[in-house]
Amino acid sequence: MNRIFFNLIVAFIIAAGGLLYAQSEDSFDILQNREGGITITGYTGSQKQVVIPERISGIPVTTIGKESFSGKELVQVTIPRTVTMIDEGAFADNNLTSLTIPEGVTVIWHRAFTNNQIATITLPRTLIRLGNYVFRGNRLTTVDLSVLSPSIDLLPEGTFLDNPLISINFGSITTITNLSIADVFRDTENTTITTITIGSNVQMAAPGLERNFINFYNSQNKRAGTYIKNGRIWTIQ
Repeated sequence: MNRIFFNLIVAFIIAAGGLLYAQSEDSFDILQNREGGITITGYTGSQKQVVIPERISGIPVTTIGKESFSGKELVQVTIPRTVTMIDEGAFADNNLTSLTIPEGVTVIWHRAFTNNQIATITLPRTLIRLGNYVFRGNRLTTVDLSVLSPSIDLLPEGTFLDNPLISINFGSITTITNLSIADVFRDTENTTITTITIGSNVQMAAPGLERNFINFYNSQNKRAGTYIKNGRIWTIQ
């Protein structure tokens, strides 16, 4: 009997510990959307490590709504594989340090993750639309856009503004928007970028990336490759 009682206590402790990281469906404000799924419109829970459920009331969660998790002091979020759209400012102004966006997400809209502490990101191959300022004000040092669909051929305004980037792989990006309006990376003259992997004939609006890089890229007839900065001089591998 004592052994059975002990096992019951252990099971209860394990179950109770699991509840520390589980969210009730009631922690989410929702709206049924026109596509037949659930849009999360707000988060009312107090936990800072959030696991968004794949289904609420048996219906798949397909959209993270506008500013639904903004300013909640979140440190971790798990986005379910049922989600296809992350709307404007959805996770802005939190304390997220890493981010995995699952396969199936096709749209990440303006400012979705701006002003966090994100140092690493994993982007999905299914992504086809990317808004402005999505990752502004984070701690990214390395960005790999080669995993993205070729349908994303334009890097929008302010995408990586105010990040201490060191290395970026542009993948299939062929156009970088007018950076005189909004610097995609950070201050042109103070950029920390020392490694750039880029395709051929990419169109960039000056000043954009560092002027020395643009001049060197043009001098190489805009050929594809990995460009390395040594001191103030660029070379190509």
